[in-house]
Amino acid sequence: MPQGGAFTPRKGQQDLIEYLPGIQAGDTLSVQWPTGYGKSIGFALVWKHCHKEGIANRLLLVVANDTQRQQIINDFAGDCGLVGAPCEGGVWSFERSAGDLRMARLGEVHVFVCTVQQLDASMSRGGLNTLKDLLMTAGTKWMIGFDEFHHYGEAMAWGESAKLAMQHSAFTLAMSATPYRRNVDTVFPEPRLSVSYKEGVDSGCLKPMICHSYEYSVAVIQDGEEVASYTTTELNRIATGDINQWEERRNIRYSPQYLHPLIIHPIRRLREGRAMTGKKLQMLVRAMSCRHAKMLCEQIRIFADGLTVDWIGTNGRSDRENRAVLNKFCPKKNRHGVRPEPEIDVLVQVSMAGEGFDSINVAEIVDLFPVSDRALSGQATQDKQFYGRGARIVRGAENVPCCVNVPSDHPLHAWAGKFLTGWMDSSGDENNAEGSGKPGTDNFDPFDFPDLPKEREIELITVITDQAHFEAFKLEAAKRRGYDPVKDNDELAMLFKVGANACAKQESKQMRAFQVREYLDAIIGRIALVKAKQTEEVNGAVVGRFKKDVNTRIKQMFGRSRDEMSEEELENCSQMLKRELLSMKGLGL
Repeated sequence: MPQGGAFTPRKGQQDLIEYLPGIQAGDTLSVQWPTGYGKSIGFALVWKHCHKEGIANRLLLVVANDTQRQQIINDFAGDCGLVGAPCEGGVWSFERSAGDLRMARLGEVHVFVCTVQQLDASMSRGGLNTLKDLLMTAGTKWMIGFDEFHHYGEAMAWGESAKLAMQHSAFTLAMSATPYRRNVDTVFPEPRLSVSYKEGVDSGCLKPMICHSYEYSVAVIQDGEEVASYTTTELNRIATGDINQWEERRNIRYSPQYLHPLIIHPIRRLREGRAMTGKKLQMLVRAMSCRHAKMLCEQIRIFADGLTVDWIGTNGRSDRENRAVLNKFCPKKNRHGVRPEPEIDVLVQVSMAGEGFDSINVAEIVDLFPVSDRALSGQATQDKQFYGRGARIVRGAENVPCCVNVPSDHPLHAWAGKFLTGWMDSSGDENNAEGSGKPGTDNFDPFDFPDLPKEREIELITVITDQAHFEAFKLEAAKRRGYDPVKDNDELAMLFKVGANACAKQESKQMRAFQVREYLDAIIGRIALVKAKQTEEVNGAVVGRFKKDVNTRIKQMFGRSRDEMSEEELENCSQMLKRELLSMKGLGL
């Protein structure tokens, strides 16, 4: 969604808005929208309608996991504000306490959220202060929103719990990003409204996804000695599917020494993308285990110095630690509905940053987790959910695709060099996601490096289009400076435009400084990588040594370090290094 400003619905969202006048109390509606299309906005739109028409006066959102619950707590009030839906008191996390029921009864909070696990435990086992008690609170009429409705199978525990909850629902909305599968029964009806991933891409709402495949293996260290290198598929077979237990039992660690193309090329593209756009593009990596994740962090830090790297995992860090890292990778929205710049550039995750995890700036996804062969047919729901973390358009970098990078032993190797749009839309019912023809190749020319983009001219605003922010500005001016929002509207409009243009100039200046420094980092990395190719193996230590050599020469030539150089000096330095890179081509390196 566009962050901040007046709400402009996408086509699928507009279709939902036009459908809503026909709904009635007691109805259930299923909607399928692809990841990144704005499902939370969908819940907010339906909640707004139900509240306005008197169908419901409370909302309960049921989500897949704790990560998504925290995301709803952080961001859903902003989504409600964007579309004009009520969210008094923010979002209340259901904790099975007397306070939950009191808040619902008094109307101090309108929106509640729980996980599907809480729903199951509360509806099926009974006890005090259950979700059933909440839904039966006097004076309340509930809309219940179920996210990812494919989880709720007919005659399955979660499905039965959902049916019990729906007995107390004035209206039910079920949404999912997973393509509907006709041979899989859920407790919800077939979607009445749907948007395909292709439609999202064609309308400019979602990034196109491109698959890349590279060689990858990991060096195993057992009892302090390196024993062998294995692909992720081989390791999974050796560990009989439970890598964490196998690592613990055999005292296994992994060596960060060897750099593989599956690490080198995504980082290379990430740095070059940041240099070309001036945006803090990010990378998301899925590791096999927490020990594997720690090794990858160490390896990436050595190779991609200057990028901030961290990891999360359900078995290796506490919930509090994981949550803190996630919030740095994808900060929660501020009161204007805008996310601050992320503090982490590369996140390595183990079984966490998938379904329900929000992200905006992800342009590179690296999947090192062993997956089954059925992924090729499009049945791999969890894999699609993970790749969907890179689906959202980066504002100001609308032409940047999401690159999904897999090992050459991965089933999606068959899609290498191709767009994954068809695979994302496939349900697996008819094997309609099978690749065809020979896999494509990533033709990387080490000497082909783009020029530093020219600084963009700022388009100063002359007409206020951000009406929501302007109205908030008028209220603040009236409160602090005594302006009359009606009588002084023209003067306030002029002040707003002056302030907005000043902010735009400052942001542009900061973005340019970031862009030039990223470009310099990227071209130094390319020179170091080309020189490292002269050695028998490309590893972080070798690349790091060549980077240090280049930085030392820069300091000698300009008389100061890069951090102390002016923007003009940095641009001159970038041009000099570009010429150096091209000159190396004739040396046969």
